[in-house]
Amino acid sequence: MDSPIKNHFTVLIKKQNILKNEFPSDSFLISYDLILFVCEQNTLGLEVNVKNLFLSASHSYSAVRHHYLSLIESGYIRAEFKPNNKKTKLLFATDKSYALVEKILAC
Repeated sequence: MDSPIKNHFTVLIKKQNILKNEFPSDSFLISYDLILFVCEQNTLGLEVNVKNLFLSASHSYSAVRHHYLSLIESGYIRAEFKPNNKKTKLLFATDKSYALVEKILAC
C-alpha cells in the first residue's frame, strides 16, 4: 500500500478511536451523527427540536432515543422548552460537543 493511502487510514483510525473513547458503546457513530446534526443546525442559526433530531437520523427510533438521552445526560446536548410553548424542546450543542468536533478535526 502506498504511503499517502496508509496515512489517510492512520488519520481515520485516530478519529475513530477518539469517538470510541468518548462513547464506549459499539454504536458510537449514532451519538456522533446526532451531535453533528445539532452542532450544524445551531451553527446555521436554525432551531432544532427533538422531532427534527429524530427525523434527521437514519437509525431506529429506539437507538436514537437511547443516544439522545445519553447525550443529554452526559452534557453534550442541552434541551430547553421553547419560550411560550412548553410542548416543544429545543436542543443546543454544548461546549463539550464543539470541543469534540474540534478534537476530531485537529487529527
